[in-house]
Order: sequence, then C-alpha cells, then structure tokens
Amino acid sequence: MDQTFLHLRRLGLAEYEARVYGALLAHSPASATYIAKKCTLSRSSVYTTLSSLIAKGLVGTTYKNDVKQFIVEDLAALETMLERERAM
Repeated sequence: MDQTFLHLRRLGLAEYEARVYGALLAHSPASATYIAKKCTLSRSSVYTTLSSLIAKGLVGTTYKNDVKQFIVEDLAALETMLERERAM
C-alpha cells in the first residue's frame, strides 16, 4: 500500500477520503473524472468523498476551461482538522 495513504488513514481520514486526498496531493488541481480513474472509484463516490473533504476544509475548487477542478487546500487545513479530531 502507498505510504501516503497509510499516513492519511492514521491521521483519521476514511479509506476513500485518504485515496482521493492522496491523489490530489500528487495531482492538484484535478477533475473528478481524473480522480476517479486514479483512485479506481466511481465518479459518484468521488463526488461524495470530495464533498466530505471540502466540508473538512481540506479541498477547494477552481475552474479550468469551464471544468470544475479540485485542489488541495493549504496543508494547515489538515492540521486544523487533526486538532478538531483530538478535541472531540
């Protein structure tokens, strides 16, 4: 298994979240179609996962040639998420 995936799982991300976030770490910005192919997930699963990552402040959106692209937010967002998880 990929080390990035394992680290993200240890940090508290769900399996699909870790897969999608890891793909974005390697290839950001990226379309949902590209992420789905990289992660071997359905696009609907990718969109659901991206919504979760956006809600956690880890992923943002932009547009390229009128196509919605997903980007990794500042890594400080990951630290913030970890602090919230620890506080619960």
